[in-house]
Amino acid sequence: MNKTIPILILCAVLSEGCHLHQVQWVTAHYPGGTEFIGVRKRERAPTTYFSVRVESKKGQSLPAACRLILHWRGQDFVVREITPAKLVAAGIEVNRQWGFVGGEDGMNQDYGIEFYFRSNRIQEFYARHSVNSSVQCPFELSVPGGDRFRFPLSEDELKEHFGEPESITAFWGH
Repeated sequence: MNKTIPILILCAVLSEGCHLHQVQWVTAHYPGGTEFIGVRKRERAPTTYFSVRVESKKGQSLPAACRLILHWRGQDFVVREITPAKLVAAGIEVNRQWGFVGGEDGMNQDYGIEFYFRSNRIQEFYARHSVNSSVQCPFELSVPGGDRFRFPLSEDELKEHFGEPESITAFWGH
């Protein structure tokens, strides 16, 4: 009996390790509490970024180092300066603590933009666009003096718009 084929199959399975059918979630950390989140299929494969989160520390307002600008329906919002009143004026429904704009499919799987407030000050901002969506990302992001961009972003595009991250973390998951 020829053992070559079973051995080759075993080697192929073992080379995938325990990460078979998983992706590696990657977070690129930037100043001001800004994190871009993406996925890659293998450890050394390029990352595709599909979301950004900016979060304050210890319940404070977003820091001045947060340079992110949200471009939504013809309006430009400096993320650290967003207030519930500004969102309501833009037609975004807001309750006392959060606001949300959701996707095209009724289950918000295409995209979502979330705003979290305390005492009318923004504490967290999260925007995402599905990598698998057939709908173009309806919002754009930028930094002062930079070009606008939409998700998904490649690693090179992220570095082009934001520079090198302070750090990158990654973990395997589904």
